[in-house]
Amino acid sequence: MWLFPLKTTSTSNPVLAIFSVLAKWLGTGRLQGIFKNVHPIRKTRVFQDGWETRVFSSAADTCPHAVVSAPGLPLTILPGSFRTFILVVTADLLALVSLSLPTNLQSNSQVNNIMSRYALLCTVLTLFPWIILPPATAEDRFAGFPKTNQFRPGDRSLKVITSDGVPGLVRPVWTRCISELGRNPRLFRMNDKIFVAYSHLDGHRNKRFEATGECRALMSRDDGRTWESLPALPRVDVEFEFAVKGDTIYRYTFLDRKQTYVRTSKDGTTWRDPTPVYKGPFWFWGVKYDKKTAAFWCAAHAIPGYGASKERQIHLITSKDGIDWKFVDQVVPYDNSSESILRFDDDGTMTIVIRRKYASILHVAVGKPPYTDWSISSRPMIAEGQHFYDFGGKTFMTSRAVYQGKDERDLKNPHLYGSRRAYSLIYHMTPKREFVPWAIMDSMGDSSYACLLETREGILCAYYSQHEDKVSKIFLSLYDREQFLAGPTSP
Repeated sequence: MWLFPLKTTSTSNPVLAIFSVLAKWLGTGRLQGIFKNVHPIRKTRVFQDGWETRVFSSAADTCPHAVVSAPGLPLTILPGSFRTFILVVTADLLALVSLSLPTNLQSNSQVNNIMSRYALLCTVLTLFPWIILPPATAEDRFAGFPKTNQFRPGDRSLKVITSDGVPGLVRPVWTRCISELGRNPRLFRMNDKIFVAYSHLDGHRNKRFEATGECRALMSRDDGRTWESLPALPRVDVEFEFAVKGDTIYRYTFLDRKQTYVRTSKDGTTWRDPTPVYKGPFWFWGVKYDKKTAAFWCAAHAIPGYGASKERQIHLITSKDGIDWKFVDQVVPYDNSSESILRFDDDGTMTIVIRRKYASILHVAVGKPPYTDWSISSRPMIAEGQHFYDFGGKTFMTSRAVYQGKDERDLKNPHLYGSRRAYSLIYHMTPKREFVPWAIMDSMGDSSYACLLETREGILCAYYSQHEDKVSKIFLSLYDREQFLAGPTSP
């Protein structure tokens, strides 16, 4: 917590002017953007004539950092336990000085004289710990993350990974491994908690090395700054999807690839017994709760077995309670239809993106209520492990992608998994439902199933990839929100 003097009117006092310039330089030049999210918890007017003292606190109370911030005078101090201690103590001392000053000063000269000394003291005490203390390291940012590199060194699988050959797209501010083995992560929020769930497997090579086959989960209480492990669930829950309604989490599990079951939880730790939903062999991929219609929706896909089959089909289904599901329409009957996702436009128009398994195209189905008449078109690209997200008035789709570039470093690489050069990608879906490559993450091989979530720090992404140690791991990445919404730097 930090107290900062702000003069809302102009001043000719040279000390105050220098302090203002210094604060602006530090805020907009060296330090701005490291911790952007501070929230005012109290504002106290100390002086007449426009002077105010404003109190700000960090966005993450469990990982405190000292922040100085005010409109026009932003100043952010790097975190670190000793540094934070000094700054907080300094802030408290300055608070005593500030609050001890009389509030009925009438002379502008008196105010300027006192505040000049106060501003000079702020400057000296602010710069002092910055000079004498070493800068916070990258590890400080991840001190509350799960420990990694217990089984492997965390080396790149190859000198050049597939995503390196895709230039011009938005890239994360940071990327961090949170599990040394994993597949199919899910990232979602319930109230003030964020959850990451994933299968503890070596990707599609399944139970190898130290993999347990469990569904493991992490929870953050401070918007993704620190994480705690939750009790694991058994191997039978390896295929899952989540939806949230109010204070209840709905967990849909495709048990043994025969029947989907639902469990509910109020805390992500204790779960009710599984209840079968709809009918087999329909998998509830991309299930979501829509507040406008006050209902759950899913473009469930039937998987009678591996390979193409006439029994493969996409059913649009809906539910008011997430348990009792009703058939709405058969969207498509393709013999290679697979995971499908849906979203609503403001006018109620529904868009469904359908994966065509074993093919190099996807299909887009568009329909209006009552969702029984569909306009279907194709796109010359794949959609695999895809999900929809909306941020800043734009719609995004995460998906696996296949490298189509000409970077010889990529083209000469050996295949780590399968015959394709796969990586993970985020597309922007335009109003005409075209998909524009937008953002990318470090990825290659057996990878994808990325999920996005907006936090106070930016756009958080959970995904799995094979770009470290030649195994599939779970990663978290963070995109700067402004950069993410602005889009690629080149076509």
